[in-house]
Amino acid sequence: MSEPADEAAELEDTFRTAAAEARALPEEMLLPWITAVEPAYRERVAQEAVRAAGFAATPAVVAALREVLSGAGVERRALAAAALGRAGDIASAAAIEGLLVELVEHANQRAFGFTAIALERVGDADAARRLQTLIPTAPDWAVYWINRVVKRLTGHSAPAPEGDWRADPAGYLDRVRAAWSSLDLAAAPMPTVAWGPATASGREAVVHDGRGVFALLPDDQGATSSWPEWDYSWCHGGERLYAAGSVCSTCEVWLTRVGWAPEHAVELAQSVRSAVADVRGLDPALLTAVEPLLGALVSSRYQLRLIDLPLEGLVHESPEPERPLVIAPTQQGLDPATVEQYEDAIASGARPAAVVVAHVNQRQAWDADEPRTSLTGFVLDGHHKLTAYANLDTPARVLLIADRTPPLPTAPDPLSAFDRLIAEAGGRDAH
Repeated sequence: MSEPADEAAELEDTFRTAAAEARALPEEMLLPWITAVEPAYRERVAQEAVRAAGFAATPAVVAALREVLSGAGVERRALAAAALGRAGDIASAAAIEGLLVELVEHANQRAFGFTAIALERVGDADAARRLQTLIPTAPDWAVYWINRVVKRLTGHSAPAPEGDWRADPAGYLDRVRAAWSSLDLAAAPMPTVAWGPATASGREAVVHDGRGVFALLPDDQGATSSWPEWDYSWCHGGERLYAAGSVCSTCEVWLTRVGWAPEHAVELAQSVRSAVADVRGLDPALLTAVEPLLGALVSSRYQLRLIDLPLEGLVHESPEPERPLVIAPTQQGLDPATVEQYEDAIASGARPAAVVVAHVNQRQAWDADEPRTSLTGFVLDGHHKLTAYANLDTPARVLLIADRTPPLPTAPDPLSAFDRLIAEAGGRDAH
């Protein structure tokens, strides 16, 4: 006959598996365990029951989770907040916000992150305005999470400051605090593009209040992850297209395709098609035409570059960036007639440009002597053009939107890395 502790261990595994699979369990199975605390093995089961409860949010389960949220133990309360956030329980917004503020004093970074995500999910925009007032004095580690809540709940966001944070970490963070503290959250977010000077390689642009339609975003695994943000995916219109690895600076970069672009994102990207039908340079008309597309990216600093790039097709379904530069497709299927039209145009001297957004990533494996830097691009528009160039064995004209401040580990000087990696791939500036 099994001991109660043995039965509890089996149940603990059942709850953990259900949460990992986002599977709803019967409330009568969950309710006896959500608030259980004694003896110690019951506490372990209770934690897993709370994780799983977010996927089975009946009124009785929600009531039990609210009881945990208002009880003792910040770790369990953070788990309850995460479950209530997943359930979209707006009635718990004030309690979740209160826990978030309390966690600043506990200096519990992990629980703070999960609770911040929970507050985003319940969708209380007024909480963002209150949290904004904490930015000037919050601990350094909390500023990122408060900024993220502000962004997700209001649509407002500020680009990263100019300069390498490694050179002056304190000054850099002071500029981050100032930028986010000064956002006018009462106004509707309005994506804006501030053009900087032309450089030898392209044209600088800074995006404010970027919509994030095309973005590298955290997966927010929540119940299945030991840290609030770990794995990232490249997304179009909120849908994952490529799993892109983790924030671990010693792990390899990899891409696994998990979907294709939704139609509304495809249509937005295609809005610049007439402007890039024959591109000879980054003239004012072209820059004006691409502003809406830049505003659909995340708030960041970008450099627009016009390059001619030799193409080499990969046979992998999910390209692994083993080469210095990889451009990943985002749409499925090609129309042969459209490819032929572009082939005819290119052969006649036209230079239609594909539009690609890219970021640099730098990793150093624990057993490697030197870091490895790679450049990953995602096609916004131009699959038929790229195929036509490849068929003609002609370097493809690419309007490359180089993200200088991506969220994943990046090279100390991203622009120098772009120059080097593009050159290694045989690319050159188009004139």
